[in-house]
Amino acid sequence: MKAEFDNAIIKVWFNSLSTSRNFYNVTEIIQSENMALIKTKDGKQHLVNMANVNLLEEVDKSRCRL
Repeated sequence: MKAEFDNAIIKVWFNSLSTSRNFYNVTEIIQSENMALIKTKDGKQHLVNMANVNLLEEVDKSRCRL
């Protein structure tokens, strides 16, 4: 699966202790089997093991203080 974004903020909620992490300026997420690759505008790439993830959500930028 592949999803494209326009510099989105993506919040990843992990299974343990309601822990989350925000990824900024996301342009693309590519999921293959149990792994997801999150790509950002500035060229960074993050691998996420989806077995440890409860939820991926796009954060509404208009409601954030950046």
